Amino acid sequence: MYCSEQWEQIGCPGEILDWIEHGVDIRPLFKHFKGRCYDSSLPQHAYFQNSASCKGFEKFLCDTLLERIANGSLTVTGRVGECDPPFLILPITIELSKPCMCHDERYFNLWIKDFPFSLDTLKEVPRLIEKDSFMAPLDDKSGYDLILLNPNSRQYFGIQFAGWYMVLTLFLSASKLVLIFITLLVWFQLAIVTPLVYLLYCT
Repeated sequence: MYCSEQWEQIGCPGEILDWIEHGVDIRPLFKHFKGRCYDSSLPQHAYFQNSASCKGFEKFLCDTLLERIANGSLTVTGRVGECDPPFLILPITIELSKPCMCHDERYFNLWIKDFPFSLDTLKEVPRLIEKDSFMAPLDDKSGYDLILLNPNSRQYFGIQFAGWYMVLTLFLSASKLVLIFITLLVWFQLAIVTPLVYLLYCT
């Protein structure tokens, strides 16, 4: 599906190759969490109602979910009351400025290990480009759709809408697991994009 043989031929690291072939298994990324109501090494069953911000956006949400079901990024697991729900049902929220559907994973994030990182700023530019070089912006739409979830991990990314249960098959929005996306993107840039741009520039 993701041309894993070609990735292997260009020297893709083993961990990233495993993500490409089998999807990301988030279970090794869990940590013990102790709070007012929880003291466990794994998330507990939970069901959250969708955010009040969704009110008035039912048609938009329905269209968005149907689009994601059609492209395979969301799987319907059954009708509410007729099947077992996913392990976690996390709330849908709306980013009103776009609008954009988001998946609120703050509860899930409590059990995910911390992976601190910092984004580059303009001060990094001088060491990245040479004299007479140029830079261009890139807006990566639906970038998280690159990262497939292992089937064993999808139960932690449940959605309930209009009487149906669904699970994500890939990352829908940013969470602590954004590190995985950044790791893949940085490796791809260093191993593929930078040499290719240099080759095109020099020839």
